[in-house]
Amino acid sequence: MLQSSSGLYRAACPVCLGDLAEDEQEEGWLVCLICARSFPAADIEALDEPLIPRATLTPPQNLPGAA
Repeated sequence: MLQSSSGLYRAACPVCLGDLAEDEQEEGWLVCLICARSFPAADIEALDEPLIPRATLTPPQNLPGAA
């Protein structure tokens, strides 16, 4: 059974893009409201993290191109 508290939506399902909510029976798991698949919350949260932090990105310098 799903939690009925506010803030139910957590992320998008990686399979069907449906809404994920915290699973009330299994702590640390999310369940899709559309396809009913379950996923570990840590795995879904890791998908949202950028691979390269934006602070470390610098624009390229002196690129050849049209003026």
